[in-house]
Amino acid sequence: MSTSVMAFQFYSGRTYGMEMFLNMSTPSSGHLQRDPGISFSQFTAISLLDNFNLPLSVPAHQQLLEVITSVQNLERVEGTDQWTYIWGSGNFSANRAYKALIGHQTVHPALLWTWKNKCQMKHKVFFWLLLKDRLSTKDLLQRKNMALDLVTCEMCILQRRETVSHLFLKCNFARACWESIGITFIRTRSPFQFFSSIKRQLQVPFAMEIIIIMSWTIWVSTNNWTFKNIGPSVQDCRDYFFKEFQLTTLRARSDLADDMLSWLNSL
Repeated sequence: MSTSVMAFQFYSGRTYGMEMFLNMSTPSSGHLQRDPGISFSQFTAISLLDNFNLPLSVPAHQQLLEVITSVQNLERVEGTDQWTYIWGSGNFSANRAYKALIGHQTVHPALLWTWKNKCQMKHKVFFWLLLKDRLSTKDLLQRKNMALDLVTCEMCILQRRETVSHLFLKCNFARACWESIGITFIRTRSPFQFFSSIKRQLQVPFAMEIIIIMSWTIWVSTNNWTFKNIGPSVQDCRDYFFKEFQLTTLRARSDLADDMLSWLNSL
């Protein structure tokens, strides 16, 4: 879509001040306008070339034709010029403008669950990167053309490629970590399906806190082995999960925190 057409579609008013409209949508011709105070209705009522002091260049003429074509069916109403954004208000909002420009996008519920929990922001951002496959796994580093000696997982004996799905779902170590907190492994290829199934399996209002903290714990264990030469241990992973989860309860309201601690003590 051209700039001029986008400029028109961003507004939906009754009439338009041509000085602002042309300067925004047709930068090559807006400054050549003869009468800056003319309304759009008056602008289109006279000859096209009579609106300008100088001959238009080819790009400027083309831009102007695009604007005229895009608004030719606009209903003209007598009255004071008025600018109204497409969300029905004369007040600009960056949030509404962003939504209008990118349009509607359907996302998996897990991406929405990521932000609606009591975890720390570092945990939420980490989990969002996990779901978007943007964690620095060996698979991603190689896709970024980084030279690596090995791209296989070092946390288990399977020696499979270290992808997000393998590291958090299929690795023997990861499966043992999930089972250490009572979560039965669910065979699936998609992290979205896996975490959705766990959420249904837990049936508690703080399921996302459990999922995110355990995923973070597995990631920390992986980094400890890679950078600190600390061998992976399911018991150490479980202990670290308990520590992080207890800290998360401090961010929850009292009744939810009590339920979270009760669940943790039941393990």
